[in-house]
This record gives sequence, structure tokens and C-alpha cells, in this order.
Amino acid sequence: ERFERMRKAGIIPKDTVLPPRESDDRAWNDLSEDEKLVFSRYMEVYAGFIEHADAQIGRLLDVLDSEGILQDTLIVLLSDNGAASEAGQAGFFAELYRPNTISVAEQKARLEELGTDKTQSEYPRPWAIASCAPFRRYKLFPYLGGVRTPMILSWPREVQDGGAFRRELVDIIDIAPTLLAAAGLSFPSDVG
Repeated sequence: ERFERMRKAGIIPKDTVLPPRESDDRAWNDLSEDEKLVFSRYMEVYAGFIEHADAQIGRLLDVLDSEGILQDTLIVLLSDNGAASEAGQAGFFAELYRPNTISVAEQKARLEELGTDKTQSEYPRPWAIASCAPFRRYKLFPYLGGVRTPMILSWPREVQDGGAFRRELVDIIDIAPTLLAAAGLSFPSDVG
């Protein structure tokens, strides 16, 4: 569904082919009803974080607009590379980067704890492939799902076709020199 929405919106070309699910990633239809309930909550917590971040970015943009400086503000928004797959097939419930030893039944009983300060949760790996669509694999793998990430740049005074999609590649090392150049500055030639 996410893939089709991206095609419809023009974020990815119409002829893009969705890669197959990795053979070692469990299919949704193979999960028990309890696993579907628990694993859905993992994704809901992640989606809640993204929604919260979006709201806070919106608040910042509103302040910049009300101060009359939004048109002159250069904003760069990007994420880390690829969706996280480190939580494996079971996800992380209690602690990040520790094998999940809590049964699905116990996770279901403690479902309301996901997303609170009582847990350090991360969704199970098959969600990472959904988050990386339309690319193959996820973070830690040398496929596009592991090395590509979207970037949003806004600078209304300078970017005349706001909202346009670009297909150029940018490397993270390009960001700082670009920001300095936009400010009419450069890195010092000597340090120390």
C-alpha cells in the first residue's frame, strides 16, 4: 500500500518494481493473531514518533512564518540511512540491541507499555522492508534500502519550484559546505 501511494504521488517512477520480501523475513500472513496485534503496535509507536516529529517541525515553521523569516530560512531535513533492521524477527521490547526474551503473550499483556519510558522498543525487522520501500533490504545492508534516504530541502526565497521532486544524489558530506556557501562562508583553510 505504501509503495502504491508513492507511485501515485510521483515520488517513485510508475515503472518501479517492488522487490520481493526477503526469504528470511516472516510474512504477515504467517504471524499468529497475537503477533499481528503486538507487531502492529510496534509500528504504531514508530508512526506516533514520526507524527510527533512532524507536528513539532510544523510548530517551528509556524514560528518562522509568524516572525516573517520563513522565506529566508534554509531548512534541510533528512534521516539516517535505511530503516532499522537490528531488532530481528521478534523486535526489541524492553531494551535496544538486546535479544527480545519476552514472549509474545507477555508483550501482548504489556502492550500499553510500548512507546513509554518503561520500554526501549524497536519494531521487528520485516517492518523495515516496508519502511524502505521501494528499495531492497534495510540499514546495515549494501543495497539501496540500506544506503538511500530521502532529503527535504526548503528555502522559499531561493528555491522557485518548491514541492518538486529531485532525483540527484547527495552525500552527507555535501551538506555542511552547502550550508556554509549559502551563508557566504567557507571552512577555514587552516585549523589549530
